[in-house]
Amino acid sequence: MKKINYLWSSLIALMVLVLVSCGGSTVVDGREAVDLGLSVKWATANVGASTPDSKGDYFAWGETSTKTLFTWKNSKMMFSNVSEIQGRSDYDAATKEWGSNWRMPTQREIQELVDKCKWEWSREGDCQGYKVTGPSGNSIFLPAGGCSYDGTVHFKNSAGLYWSGTAEGGNMAYIIATSDAGTHSVITNNLYFGCLIRPVTEK
Repeated sequence: MKKINYLWSSLIALMVLVLVSCGGSTVVDGREAVDLGLSVKWATANVGASTPDSKGDYFAWGETSTKTLFTWKNSKMMFSNVSEIQGRSDYDAATKEWGSNWRMPTQREIQELVDKCKWEWSREGDCQGYKVTGPSGNSIFLPAGGCSYDGTVHFKNSAGLYWSGTAEGGNMAYIIATSDAGTHSVITNNLYFGCLIRPVTEK
């Protein structure tokens, strides 16, 4: 009987491993990561989101807690000398919320996502955004959650602004900026804006 139970336990464990690993998807600390065929794996959901088609929470660059009002006056990082925050739990909301195996992407990694993937404006559930398909054939969905500043959420359902962990100068950082006009590019944005975060993990 013990031998049979052991065999069943081994079989179940193997089935779970196959289910978790199929389609280029793995689970890291309880969060799903997708291998798009790039240098890192990308999460299937934003920080603060319960599902892939939810926008999640807005964060000012370098801050680990969301807030309702985003202004340059209440930014903790404006004119700071910090240039790279990915993986630093005192600055990186992905690491703070999800653990040390997750972090914000670098400028190079978001540029890779833009340059090497196929981007299609689409809908998942009630949310519009981009289906991003990598060289591997696997894909993620980036909701068009807009951004928040000066007390208002702007461009919801028509654009998405996603932070990298790389700053440019003392008051700007690199983001992925998407829109329903068919654009998706890497630009810089004011640090005090409330933007979305899509974490990455190492391969």
